[in-house]
Amino acid sequence: MECKWYQIMAASVHNLTPKMVRLKAEEFQGSVADSKFVDQECLKHLRVTNPCDDKDRIESDKGGLLKNSYRWILDHVDFKRWQNDPESRLLWVKGDPGKGKTMLLCGIINELSALTSGSTTTISFFFCQAAEPRINNATAVLRGLLYLILDRQPALIPHIQREYDKAGKQLFEGVNARNWTNIEESLDTVNQKVRLCLELNENSISEAVTIYIHHKVQILAKLKKFDEELLETVRCHLLTNALGTFLWVALVCEELKKGKARNTPKLLNAFPAGLDPLYERMMEHIQDAEDAEDAELRKRILAVVAIVYRPITLEELPGLVEIPDHVSKTDQHLADLIADCGSFLSLRGRTVSPVHQSATDFLLKDASNERFSVFPQGVKAKHQEIFLRSLQAIFKTLRRDIYNIKHPGFPIERVRERNPDPLAIARYSCVYWVDHLKDCDSNPNTDQSLQEGGAVDNFLRQKYLHWIEALSLLRSLSEGIAAIVKLDSLLQVKIGIPQALLERVNDASRFIRYHRMATESSPLQVYSSSLIFSPTQSITKICYQKERPGWLVNESVVEDDWSSCLQTLEGHSDSVNSIAWSPDRSRLASASGDHTVRIWDPVTNQCTLILAINSPKGVQFDKVDLNYLHTDIGTFNLENVVPMKTSFDRSAPLPRQTGYGLSDDRIWVTYKGENFLWLPSEYRTVVCSSSTIPSTIPSNMAISCSSGRVLIFNFSKETLS
Repeated sequence: MECKWYQIMAASVHNLTPKMVRLKAEEFQGSVADSKFVDQECLKHLRVTNPCDDKDRIESDKGGLLKNSYRWILDHVDFKRWQNDPESRLLWVKGDPGKGKTMLLCGIINELSALTSGSTTTISFFFCQAAEPRINNATAVLRGLLYLILDRQPALIPHIQREYDKAGKQLFEGVNARNWTNIEESLDTVNQKVRLCLELNENSISEAVTIYIHHKVQILAKLKKFDEELLETVRCHLLTNALGTFLWVALVCEELKKGKARNTPKLLNAFPAGLDPLYERMMEHIQDAEDAEDAELRKRILAVVAIVYRPITLEELPGLVEIPDHVSKTDQHLADLIADCGSFLSLRGRTVSPVHQSATDFLLKDASNERFSVFPQGVKAKHQEIFLRSLQAIFKTLRRDIYNIKHPGFPIERVRERNPDPLAIARYSCVYWVDHLKDCDSNPNTDQSLQEGGAVDNFLRQKYLHWIEALSLLRSLSEGIAAIVKLDSLLQVKIGIPQALLERVNDASRFIRYHRMATESSPLQVYSSSLIFSPTQSITKICYQKERPGWLVNESVVEDDWSSCLQTLEGHSDSVNSIAWSPDRSRLASASGDHTVRIWDPVTNQCTLILAINSPKGVQFDKVDLNYLHTDIGTFNLENVVPMKTSFDRSAPLPRQTGYGLSDDRIWVTYKGENFLWLPSEYRTVVCSSSTIPSTIPSNMAISCSSGRVLIFNFSKETLS
């Protein structure tokens, strides 16, 4: 599947990166020639994908890159103007689906790379994919472009290494202020732009498609052992009906490859010209299958793949699609099912996705077509089905300590994915079930799910802690927090939701947000720190008392109810001098004596941006343009600021204890030097004093807190293994 913005990112980098690389690489040439000066961990954490691998995959998926099918653009007047005119900074390639934009840009990248071979100029590029969250956002684009530059020009790594040494991998995370709509609007207003529209170059595209047809027919003839007459019949049909569309040719050749050679003339006549008529013909083929049950199963698969929020895996497919019990769910049988879905879907490795964005558009556009629609009850009804099946997958799959970690303080950095992975079938469901609930219609089935004793209520009563643990293991806790906040907001405006469920969801929202730092750091803290430090009247805490750690005999005093403080934003290492909300309440800015201004996402608690400002005194968002932040040293456009992250300073280390004690950073209660209980910020000590050292009674421990509290823990004699 293509993202409509990939051409912007890939085609514009030629004029953006070479000059920067040329200037800086020469400055550092030879200064870090020895690899010992290059920290490979920095590149490892910067890497979200290898754009070169993505390019190779794209070319392979599309049958290889034909040089003669893209060379026409190299002599095009607009391309030459962009390439040679320093005032033409942006090349914007536009065209209808299937016109060859992707492969055209692959060819441009190859030609530019050849031109700069042996010089200090580096060509950097990135391909986005709309349905893949990992590579469909501005942060991923920036990281991908930087990765390719630094990988090819390691002399530039010191520019980033200094900040990476302070912040680690967080330097490259959490900056998503931009979105694709903003990018399109911004690029659309650029004056130094060359717009190259493929529809206005019909003759060149037609010649390129002709070359492509000759190539594909030769491959097909060799594979199916066509004689000269049949080869010419196929070639003439493709030339007559392609209408300048590479994708149409590729899809027809793929269908011909599946059939028998003797049936080729008959098959050819079944393929009409144009993408939409071709898609309709493929749907007819699925609908008219001899096995009606098999046809319905294929349509259910198509419907799910068309509306999920990211490509799904073979493991996730049975959790989202209703597959009859008698149908085998082995990898091979599932792969065969995907292959039977016409040419709508592709299977790359273990990931299922639409073959092209135009295929998804067709399936959604024809939702009202009674004969061919894969959504007989409508798209919203399919969202409801996925929502309910997602909760079923969560109930069947999740359990306490699903990765058998055992130790409550085991850090997430040391957790490795299991093989086989017990979470595999529910990975998608864990992250996106609320999104599907949000996008489905209100009907009796949905309404029943939102009553006491319904699916959502049972989830919160029985699987909520297991779900938080799973989100931590999946490195998706931020998405989980956003989901619960979304659920809370959704139910608040629905009519007929029981008050008890509203209160339970609200408490669940407070619970996951308040304990985010603990559970994100160590997944099993959801059963210890989260339950211990929640208020005594917390609905979630009361519901999960049986999950409470057995090693704590008498927990210290906590509040009865959640305080008016929704959450604690941690990161500054000095006092906060000023805070400001954006007018739409989507961001919070804080200025601190640690010489930084931080921008926060108040929903997920994430710090999304750090500005290095010496002793900032005040901050304020602009009331007209929300991207502008006013400070006492000037105004910053947050969309154009290059982000940086720095870890907060640590206090002096505490003495090492042999029994119960505190970690050096005062964040954990330890036993024999191992972390096992996360302390929320208001329960931590600031200075080392006698009250922070374990008492003389081996099972007791007292901690004086910065909030004025004194915590007294009484642990059982049972030791942690």
